[in-house]
Amino acid sequence: MISSETNFKIISSCFYSPDSKNHYRHEHEVGGNQNYHGYGHGWMITADYGCNDILTASLVNPITGDEILLPLLIGIIVTHATLSSHPTLTRDSENHCLVMALVTNWTAEFCFQSIVFCKPGDDNWTVIENVKGKCNDLAYCNSVLYCLNSRKRAVIVCDIATSSVVEQIDLPNSFEKRGRSHLIESFGELLLLRYILIRVMHLEMIELWGLMFFGLIRVAESGMKLRV
Repeated sequence: MISSETNFKIISSCFYSPDSKNHYRHEHEVGGNQNYHGYGHGWMITADYGCNDILTASLVNPITGDEILLPLLIGIIVTHATLSSHPTLTRDSENHCLVMALVTNWTAEFCFQSIVFCKPGDDNWTVIENVKGKCNDLAYCNSVLYCLNSRKRAVIVCDIATSSVVEQIDLPNSFEKRGRSHLIESFGELLLLRYILIRVMHLEMIELWGLMFFGLIRVAESGMKLRV
């Protein structure tokens, strides 16, 4: 997806489909303080920060413009989100779509992070219990929710059915805290993408960045160890 702001009210986005090899352009108006926090299965997860700290979250199809409202969040900031499947093609009880998000609750003195999930049509979000530490990314793979904690060098395994953490997978010693890392689900496999960017040039208002390191780790539960 390539997104550009044509004016202060309309966002123009260009999409490319590897299957059909076609390009699609979509323009939509941006209302309030709408932000994108994740995507998957052709849909984007948006959050509109309104007055009185009320956040309106929704699923938006950027091609058709269809929108599915999600439960409201009050006093919460969404940092990242993902979904398990197509929200309109999987509505049976066994394969329903799940929307999962990392959210932050800010108070005057403290900052609390939670992992929440819901199904389109639910009245409320469900909180995953016993999550320790701050996660910076999440991915859904083979009916399991995985959350990345780069500081602790660990991947937290969450069970949606019991709304709890069931395991913690330690990352190998070669995993460095510096750089950026992301969890990616790819054809039934969970991958950990890690890369490091360095600034190579700074001229007035222009910054040029170079890729210093790029690597992939295949994550698999085998004796609670990572298979690389």
